[in-house]
Amino acid sequence: MSRNWTWAGARAIGTAHLQAGLPCQDAFACHVSRSSSDSEVLIAALADGAGTAERAEAGAKLATSIFVDVVRERLEEKSASASQANELVRVGADAALVAVSALARHEEREIPDFASTLLVAILHADGGAVGQIGDGAVVATNGAEHSWRPLLWPDHGEYINTTWFLTDANAFEHLRIRELSGPVASVCLFSDGLERLVLDFRARTAHAPFFDSLIKSFAGQPASGHACSVSLNLTALLASDTVNQRTDDDKSILCATLVRPDHGARVSAQD
Repeated sequence: MSRNWTWAGARAIGTAHLQAGLPCQDAFACHVSRSSSDSEVLIAALADGAGTAERAEAGAKLATSIFVDVVRERLEEKSASASQANELVRVGADAALVAVSALARHEEREIPDFASTLLVAILHADGGAVGQIGDGAVVATNGAEHSWRPLLWPDHGEYINTTWFLTDANAFEHLRIRELSGPVASVCLFSDGLERLVLDFRARTAHAPFFDSLIKSFAGQPASGHACSVSLNLTALLASDTVNQRTDDDKSILCATLVRPDHGARVSAQD
């Protein structure tokens, strides 16, 4: 029996941003689409706006929404297939940069004012691809308990507390793409505000119990599209004192898992 994608996402402002009077500069977008073979394709994007960039939140939100929209249109218009996920990562990232550049010109600002990282995933029944510019990470599992593994590790640049941004002049020299030759059961994208909480930097591994628990929370959710209640619970977790005591940064996470089809509606959304 075929399986469908259901997903949830959340973001929360960091205490440091609250104290500085800054907005939450993380954003995400997600859509479950149909490929030419009529199987479901997950299209996901998450971005972390640069804290020093005046319009970082606008850049992050636009980059994620444009990436998802462009890839969705290519698939639904059948001008590309899900098997071309590797190429579609580049196409979507390039479109995101063009859109952010246009916004900068419209507002008569410099493009670095809209700086953000970019994490993306395009996944189908037989595999797909994930991509990254900057920090944050992508982890996945084949479905076995405690089998979570990093697909893309945080890229912190040459110096401490630095990274690469979509708006950098040489951004695409630092675009990392990993093509997946086989399917994954679940995937999570998250910004650098969560890195130290859910990754072991010494062992370069993911904290499997956290992700196992998260995916178990999808039980009983619609078998395709947005699991709204999971997103609400994730938002509460990210904004909790428990998390804020360990990180003062903005934090965001977007997770998706394959489930058996049911009567749940397919939904797209962004934040």
